[in-house]
Amino acid sequence: MFYIRLIALIFVSTLIISCGSESDAACAHQVSIDLDSENYSAVIATLENNGTCNGEFSNEESWLNLGAAYMGSAGISVGALVTTITKVDPAEGIGGLLSAFDGVSNTSGLTALSNAQEVYGYITTGLDCSSTIGLVDYQEAACLYGGMANTLKGVGVLNAVLGDAITFLTTPVTLGDINDVNDNGTSDEIEITSCAIQEASLDDGACPETTITYNTGATGVTFTTTGFSDVYIPRTFTVTDTASPAFGGNQVYYRMIDQGAAIPSPVTTVGSCDQNFGNVGCPIDMTSCYPCPVVVDGAAPTVTNGLLELVNTGALDGADEGGSLTAVMDADSSGTVTEAELAAFLLTL
Repeated sequence: MFYIRLIALIFVSTLIISCGSESDAACAHQVSIDLDSENYSAVIATLENNGTCNGEFSNEESWLNLGAAYMGSAGISVGALVTTITKVDPAEGIGGLLSAFDGVSNTSGLTALSNAQEVYGYITTGLDCSSTIGLVDYQEAACLYGGMANTLKGVGVLNAVLGDAITFLTTPVTLGDINDVNDNGTSDEIEITSCAIQEASLDDGACPETTITYNTGATGVTFTTTGFSDVYIPRTFTVTDTASPAFGGNQVYYRMIDQGAAIPSPVTTVGSCDQNFGNVGCPIDMTSCYPCPVVVDGAAPTVTNGLLELVNTGALDGADEGGSLTAVMDADSSGTVTEAELAAFLLTL
């Protein structure tokens, strides 16, 4: 149903140009042309400056167009969405969805999706989007597009969190795999993420998986850029090569930990940079080059809070073609997934 809703969603659009002055009609016509030609920055510039083209668009039409432009700037155009969704194998579940939309996992992509959520929210606030009964076309479109923006933002966060481990959602590791040097049948990358979530508030150097350890006593690093500053603990995880010496020994992974967050957690990162977000792509050494935090709306989302928000609000329900991810993770049936349950779930992937 998830894929069917997304495919149906792309055919729901409104772009109605009413009568008005020649210049106002030209403004609206240009927005249409720019959307069709995927010149999303031009659409955003126009509608953020003159949202209705002096009344040629209704507010709702303007918001739908602006939301579409934000989605497009995140790399999700309507035309590409049709092609991509129809090629995703439902049998691959959420792993296939993550792989299909791995381009939204950076700062600009997640920010654009966040902007789209906000714009669609202007229309959907107060609506019951769980049913189309009583909704007019533009409301139904906003509900569908807004839901897609929410889901794909979740996909972007998951992509940033799992990194190269995304492939193991559809193709599990096997014993003797270089991505599982401790030979326990679970991707080392996912085990590190699980451990980083559980150990974020601790500093004892030990993970629940005893073949994995991490450095202790690290000094916090202040990351600073325009409108943003926060302190993270650089943590290096080592996975012991217990049964496959041919792989070259132990494997090392890196995470940045926000111990000052409401729920201490690793930070969502993409690529590498220095603490001023410069020197992008530098080799990580955890002294001058680090995993680079993703900054969205003036803050760096934490892995734990981001994932818990997604599963506890049902944003990813149905994305696995098997029903509710929340129910799957909620081991004690309390109705709310905890960080411990989230960490345990990751180890089942």
